[in-house]
Amino acid sequence: MKELKKQRDELIAERDSLEESIPGLRAAWEATPSNWDRHGNCIGSPESTAAMNKLSDAEGRLRSIPSAIERIEREISYQESLANAKQAKTKARQVMSDSVNTITSLESTRTLILERLQAIQKESNLAIERAQQAEIEAANLYARNVATGNSEGEKVASTAMERASSLLIEADEHARRQELIVAALQAETEALDAQISKAKHESSQAQDSALRAAALALGDEWNRLAKQLAAVGSRILAADHHRGSGGMMLSGLSIPLFGPSARELDRDDVLEGAKGITPIDLIEA
Repeated sequence: MKELKKQRDELIAERDSLEESIPGLRAAWEATPSNWDRHGNCIGSPESTAAMNKLSDAEGRLRSIPSAIERIEREISYQESLANAKQAKTKARQVMSDSVNTITSLESTRTLILERLQAIQKESNLAIERAQQAEIEAANLYARNVATGNSEGEKVASTAMERASSLLIEADEHARRQELIVAALQAETEALDAQISKAKHESSQAQDSALRAAALALGDEWNRLAKQLAAVGSRILAADHHRGSGGMMLSGLSIPLFGPSARELDRDDVLEGAKGITPIDLIEA
C-alpha cells in the first residue's frame, strides 16, 4: 500500500513538473534556428529537431500520466476495501440485525394502530346506525298513533323522536371528533410506513455491502489458492523438464485472478516458476 501511494505521489509530482516545463520547452523549440534549402523551403535544423523531440516526449509523457494515476488509485481503493472487508462485513451484519429489530417493532406498532383505527371507525358507524334506527322507529311509532287516533301515543312518540334526533346529533358530533382521531392515526401509520421503508432500504444496502465485502475476501482467497496451484504446476513442469521430457503439460492453463490489476495465470507463469527448482528440491519435498 505504501509503495502504491508513493508511486502515485511521484506521478503527481512528475505531472505537475511537466505541466510547468512544457511552456518553456515550446518556447525553446520555437526559438531554435531553422535551415532553408536553395528553393526557400524550411528544412529545420538539428537544434530544432532536438527541441521538438524533447517537447513531444514531455507532452506524450504528460498525456500518459493520468491513466497511470487512475490505475494506481483503483488498486489503492481495492487494497483498502480488501483490508477493511472483515470490519465492513461485521458492521453490515449489525446494521441488518438492527434493521430487522426496528422493522419488527415498527410493524407491531403499525398493527396496533390499524386495529385501533378499525375499532374507532366501526364504533362510529354503529353509533350512527343505532341513532338512525331509533329515529326511524320513533317516526313509525308516531305514524301508527296518528293512524289510530291515539293522542297520548302521539305525545310519547314525539318525545321519542326528539330523543332519537338528539342521539343522532350526538352520534354525528362524536363521529366528527372521531374523524380527527382517525386522520391523526392514519398520518401516524404513514409515518410508520416511511420508517419501515427506510429501515428495509438500510437493510438492503447493508446486505449489499456485506456481499461486496464477502466477494472481496473470497476473491483474495481465490488469488492465494490460485498462486499455490501455480506453484504446484511449476514443480510438475520442473520434474517433467528434469526427466528430459519435451511434453506440453499444462499447455491450456488459464487461471483468472481478481483485482483491478490482476491478470490470468497461464503456462508461461508456471514455466517461469519452474526455473531454479532442482531435482533435489523435488525429491526431498
